[in-house]
This record gives sequence, structure tokens and C-alpha cells, in this order.
Amino acid sequence: MLILPKTFNAELTLFGGQSFVWRDCEYGYLGLHSNLALLIKKTKNGFYAEQLCGEELDLENYFSKPEFERFLRSDTFKAGSEFKRARELLGDIFVLKQDFADTFFSFLLSSNNNISRIRSSVACLSLKLGRKIKLGGENYYMFPSAEQMAQEELSLFYECGAGYRAEYLKESAQKFLREKDGMKEMKGIKLIEKLKEFKGVGDKVADCIAVFSGKADEYSPIDRWAKRAILNTYGKEFAKYYEYRKFLSKKFGKHAKFAGQYLFESERLKGQVDTLLSAASR
Repeated sequence: MLILPKTFNAELTLFGGQSFVWRDCEYGYLGLHSNLALLIKKTKNGFYAEQLCGEELDLENYFSKPEFERFLRSDTFKAGSEFKRARELLGDIFVLKQDFADTFFSFLLSSNNNISRIRSSVACLSLKLGRKIKLGGENYYMFPSAEQMAQEELSLFYECGAGYRAEYLKESAQKFLREKDGMKEMKGIKLIEKLKEFKGVGDKVADCIAVFSGKADEYSPIDRWAKRAILNTYGKEFAKYYEYRKFLSKKFGKHAKFAGQYLFESERLKGQVDTLLSAASR
């Protein structure tokens, strides 16, 4: 069991775009990976996480809790008023280290897609292919394994709302099985460039897979919100994706994954943040 602080922001950590296998349940939040299931419960003293099934997991490592605490003690955080303010308003946003295969396949669904539709497709694939577990008399279904994805007919991916991404899933699943052993030890930009060899994986999707599987702490995915945040906070604007990636990596180093999440969420939720700031100053 892992105790998480009262300031842990479960909504932004679990449902903000890092992961698509978490869901609400009557007990709290349920994470249904292909190889394990996790449960987060909320109490009056905070949150605690426990593993329900699967090979034993280091929960502190999964939530990047030690790295987050080092980020809070770092010069990056202490010198960055933007991060102090964001944490005061948004709480603790952890960065998950998820199963590599689960992250790979779920983010194949993310290209030109929104979080709600991605989660719907993931839930459908889990229902059709995943292992069933019981919790409090209810049935829940874990995300399918890479082997299950590779063996499945293309029609099921269409049925689960993948659209044109269905072909990415089918082709990349087979390639993934052939090459997964060679990717085990890859990290950072080497892994990112390797991921871009898969059909349907561009710069942003590759960054998401690498960062949210715990293999690229020195990077953070770049979308329109991240670009706006970099422009509005640091006055920087670039023509190429890799230039944004390089800027964040150079500025924040090993803390880039946390800095990027706070910049992204602060910009995305800017209207709400400004309202809270205005109310606090009255």
C-alpha cells in the first residue's frame, strides 16, 4: 500500500491525458492495466493506493513519487514562481510510469483524438479482449496485452471506435511483438526516434509513450496548450516540434516531465486558475 498526500490531484494525474486505463468506481479510482490492477481510495487523511492483482509493483516508482519530491526540492521548482503558484492551485500532479506496451497501444489511439473518445475505445478493447476481475460484486476488464492486440481482427478495432487508427493498431501490434525486446533498454531520444518508425507514431505520440512509461524523464509532450504556455510564460515560439522539445529539456533537465505537466495544465485550465487567483486576492 502507498499513502498519497492530501494534495494529490487524482483527476489531473489519472484523467488529464497521461493514461486511459483509469476509471471511477464506487471505491475510488481503478487502474486496469494489462498485467495488473490498482485501486486508489480517498480517505479524510488523503489517498492510498493498493495493488489488487498482477506481478508485484513498486507503487512509489509507478507514481514517480520520489522524483516528484526531488522536483519540489529542486532549484527548478524553487526559482520558478510559475510552478509554486500552479502547485498551490492545482495540487500535486504526479507523472505515471506505466507498462510500456499499454502506453504504446493506448497512445496509438490518441492521434487527432480527444481524451473522452480514447478512453471509450480503450474501455471497449478491454471489455472485448481483457482479463475480467471482480471488485465488490462488479465485473471490470483489464487492458488487452500486446499479444492479444496482434492476434485480433482489424474489424474489432473499427468496432471499438479506432477509425483510421485501426490499421495503425493492427500493423504496429505485430511489429511491436517483433521488436519489443530490442526496445527494453532504450530510453530518451533514442527510444523516441525508434518509436517514430511505427505506423501512426509521430513526434507527440512518441513523446507521450516514452514519458508516460517512465523512459524519458527529461522530455515532456508538446501540444497546443504546451506551446501557448511556453510562449506566454517564457516568450518563446518555435517553428518545429523538436525545438520545443529541446527547449523544455535544456531548461528543466531531469525535471522536464513535471515542469511540462504543470505548464500544460496551467495553460489548459487558465480560466479556472485566473478565477481562483482573483478570488484569493480579494
